[in-house]
Amino acid sequence: MNLTPTQKGWERIGKCHHHGLVIPLFSLSTATGLGIGTFHDLKLLIDFCAAIGFDTIQLLPLSDSGSDTSPYNGMSAFALAPIYITLENLPFLSEFRILENLLRRFSRYKPLDRVAYHALLQQKIAFLKEYAYMTRPLFEKDLAYQSFVESNPWLKEYSLYKLFKVKNRKKIWGHWPKIHRDPTRAHIKKMYEKEKFELFRFELTQYLAFKQLSEVKTYANQKKIFLKGDIPILISPESADVWAHREIFDLDFAAGAPPDRFSKTGQYWGFPVYRWDSLFRTDLSWWKSRLSLSSTIYDIFRIDHIIGLYRMWTIPRGRLPSEGSYIPAEKWQALLQGETILKSLLSLTEMLPIGEDLGIDIDHIRASMEKMEIPGTKVLRWERRFENGNEFIPFEEYTPYSLTTVSTHDSETLAGWWELYPDESKDYSAFRGHAWEPTLTDELRFALLRDSHITPSFFHVNLFQEYLSLFSRYRFRAPGDDRVNIPGKLSPVNWTFRYKADLETLLEDDELISTMRSFSESRLPLHN
Repeated sequence: MNLTPTQKGWERIGKCHHHGLVIPLFSLSTATGLGIGTFHDLKLLIDFCAAIGFDTIQLLPLSDSGSDTSPYNGMSAFALAPIYITLENLPFLSEFRILENLLRRFSRYKPLDRVAYHALLQQKIAFLKEYAYMTRPLFEKDLAYQSFVESNPWLKEYSLYKLFKVKNRKKIWGHWPKIHRDPTRAHIKKMYEKEKFELFRFELTQYLAFKQLSEVKTYANQKKIFLKGDIPILISPESADVWAHREIFDLDFAAGAPPDRFSKTGQYWGFPVYRWDSLFRTDLSWWKSRLSLSSTIYDIFRIDHIIGLYRMWTIPRGRLPSEGSYIPAEKWQALLQGETILKSLLSLTEMLPIGEDLGIDIDHIRASMEKMEIPGTKVLRWERRFENGNEFIPFEEYTPYSLTTVSTHDSETLAGWWELYPDESKDYSAFRGHAWEPTLTDELRFALLRDSHITPSFFHVNLFQEYLSLFSRYRFRAPGDDRVNIPGKLSPVNWTFRYKADLETLLEDDELISTMRSFSESRLPLHN
């Protein structure tokens, strides 16, 4: 019997209850860390998940976003962010004492309450440049490094883009001289002769990043833990991919969202939309390369804004969100497009997809996803019948093909929602039979978290800080202090959140481990 692509993913992952954590990697800390979570730190988190009976770690995007702290504004659909490389474990490091001395300069970032992103990034890039200079003769003889470069053709485009970005003082690529905007083969060859070291260091950085994250995936799978990567469908106009593959992007239009109950004016994201006709003419080769690479580091992938594969709110570039329109316009057209695209994409990978399908008027899209056995996302506070008195949807009506959670990285955490939206929290308390109080108590917090683990959903995954906040020693003073991001607001604290305790401390906290294990051991009476 031939399995569909989604069924292949389910065969690997299993149609059973999976419990997990959502992690911004930058938020982790360890006893020996250098001010930001890094790839190899995930091994301790994997040990923690094994101890509490959770089997899924969902990571926010790890894409190289340059100096932008938002991981959703990637300058590459392929490259990993250099800031996450674990410097202490680099190959050949012990052979160069000067490099070991340079590591000590990072100690200033360890005690900070927030990630000093820009300072850390600058210092880390400087360190990696020095490292590349010293180790170049060794890596040029390294067969594993050579194999990585040869088997990843995107790497040449990315490295050239990074080089031209530096040469043009970070200007947008549309303002580069023509020889950089549209380099000839002769010029590219010249660059690889003239700027050999600069291009080598960009390629080496990616080799090191993928090597470390691949090692983490191997370790996770040995512990029966699944890594879930976040793959945004949209990409920054200032990315190596848009620069190198303009034929598959429509730069005259930008993606966004229409005015609705969440935003009265709508949203203008600025990301270019796809030319799907051009993509299909190449048999989706760009997407195939992207998913193939992702499968080396993830078991499951989250499709950010999966709705956009069905229909995209498309805005003429530079115009107001209200001046946009859905493309395709009709629901039947959207279903045809979305299912065609998804079936084609899923045929390219055996990773299990999970869709971020939050939005309005999407019942037809959710039905389509369920037909293809693609789980959607259910945030407890938003699972309501807004057209029917805003009543909450009973848990027994949740489809198993879903992921239940209490919050997202873009929303308030439970405590913030509870206090900022008392009418909603009162309604939820009445719905679940909880005694409402104006401040979220430990008992209420535990009850809400448990609710997210007893739905019929196959996946039950929450932000790590939601669990840590059950204990005052790991809780932040103000509810907003544990928020990852406030969409649409330029704030220096966005994407800089750090947990209060390092992973070694959490691994030794028997009370925390026992409490969290109780969620994975829930009897789940509603799922038959």
